[in-house]
Amino acid sequence: MSTRPTALSLREVAVPFGANSGLVDVSLDVAAGERVVLLGASGEGKTTLMRAIAGFAPVSAGRIHVRGRDVSDLPPEVRDVVYLHQVPVLFPHLTVRDNVAFPLTVRGVPRGERRARVQPWLDRLGLAALGDRLPHALSGGQRHRVALARALAAQPAVLLLDEPLSALDPARRVDVRRAIEDAHSATDAALVLVTHDLEDAAALGDRVAVLHRQRVAQLSTPGELFTRPASLEVLQLLGVHDLVVGVISAPGRARTPLGEVSIMPTTVPIGAAVIVGVRAAALTLVAWHEAASAPGVAAEVLDVQEAPTGPVVRVQVPTLDGHAGSSRLAVPGGRETVVRVPVPHAHAWLYPGATVCVVWREGALTDGLPAYPI
Repeated sequence: MSTRPTALSLREVAVPFGANSGLVDVSLDVAAGERVVLLGASGEGKTTLMRAIAGFAPVSAGRIHVRGRDVSDLPPEVRDVVYLHQVPVLFPHLTVRDNVAFPLTVRGVPRGERRARVQPWLDRLGLAALGDRLPHALSGGQRHRVALARALAAQPAVLLLDEPLSALDPARRVDVRRAIEDAHSATDAALVLVTHDLEDAAALGDRVAVLHRQRVAQLSTPGELFTRPASLEVLQLLGVHDLVVGVISAPGRARTPLGEVSIMPTTVPIGAAVIVGVRAAALTLVAWHEAASAPGVAAEVLDVQEAPTGPVVRVQVPTLDGHAGSSRLAVPGGRETVVRVPVPHAHAWLYPGATVCVVWREGALTDGLPAYPI
């Protein structure tokens, strides 16, 4: 629990969206200096919520407080909230320095004081050498950093970033992500950021709020979110787990085509079917000719796919048919189990149709896998 004061508080907020009901019953607290990432499928209302906080979309119920002040009915310009859109908008006729200083100019801050307050942001965001350039002479990543510097120079209580990284190539994405982390660490602004990228969410979020079915379905640290999704819907939204059908064999245990595994606590009774979430990083492969010493299960290689982090092998484990006391197990639906397994490099024995052994990595089952009733 954070000991920092609450900078942004939403209580049972409802935001209509056209003819639809939009968001309903959204409650969320963000502490000063904290970063909260909003995740959710397209159409779940992430941008709608940001617009409501900023004052650009009316709320039909609930209240929004910024540093203890009710701003629910106030116009955007007096909320102490800065909202940055996905595409940064800079004044084309102003230099980088004057763009960053614009909020201070509007407030009537004297020129000398403006320069003194702007320069640290230029330095911190790697813009010191670009202060006299016009926006047309900047790269996409540089424009994002200028917009961020301008927002932070305004010293808002709440800073809203709507998909600030989505339009950037991988190199610029990492650059701007680091800039956001570094610059925000020098402020006490509550930062709320929308992204669809799980890597960005894990890197930037102190906590992650998942929007699903018009509400906050889970609010937790990135580590908690990825290891213990609150529901099957959240697990499927994350898209980093393969779904394996199993049967509860004992409290905290389930039998699956991948063997008997530890699972998170559940109220599902013994003998009932569950869906178990398996992350690719929890598994590894062993060549079949070496499988005698490996406590794993046989699988057939479907294909080897290239990924940014290296090859990923899709393997199919036969559906188990068995009965009590058997090493084989009947599971509902009779579906074959397909899981993804990352490998350091594509071995010669990894080819479509090959038989391999799937093995749990050491420690993968220590905390239990997420499991949900079917």
